[in-house]
Amino acid sequence: GCACNAVSCLQVQLLRTVQALCEKDGGGYTAHRALLSRDEQAEVYGEALPVGRAGPAPAGPGMLSRLVALLLRQSRSSPYRFWLAGCVHKWVQATGPREQEFLAGQPGFLAFAVTAASASAEECFTVRQVLFDMLGELVKFNAPLLDRVWRTAHKAGVARAFVSAARGHAVDSSVFVQCCALTATALERTPVTLSSARGRVTDA
Repeated sequence: GCACNAVSCLQVQLLRTVQALCEKDGGGYTAHRALLSRDEQAEVYGEALPVGRAGPAPAGPGMLSRLVALLLRQSRSSPYRFWLAGCVHKWVQATGPREQEFLAGQPGFLAFAVTAASASAEECFTVRQVLFDMLGELVKFNAPLLDRVWRTAHKAGVARAFVSAARGHAVDSSVFVQCCALTATALERTPVTLSSARGRVTDA
């Protein structure tokens, strides 16, 4: 359960700070990328950024991987479940396919996210919303990953519960639903090339 004491308050404040670091800063995304280890950065971006005077980022699991592992170990009554999921959500927000695939490839993460969102009808609304938001950012404009989410839901036997949770809590799942719609629309949209655009101008 929730233990509102000095230690838990300090831990929550630490997670709030980490959550801020997870966001892209609009520049070189240095803090965002620094949450990955040297090997992970090379896997996702093809290179590792130096970290101040200390040289390249360390090898092994980075902070994001550790946050995901810690999130997966939390009980449903944990006071840190919301904040850890929030950190992961902020990291994957506005990312590209490589970053999305990296997060989805974290051991056990995809199955956890789908299962947790499916059972979120019994969760606090803030936890439910961040779970759906996290999944929405994970699949946005990534049709193969969206398909993978549905296959994971069917494999885990929670597909019906997942849809029911999304429908039953439309406000909390709105970002996820919108991201699914955007992804589906992007698949149907005809790409606009320079030559086709010129043709439209000429016809007009």
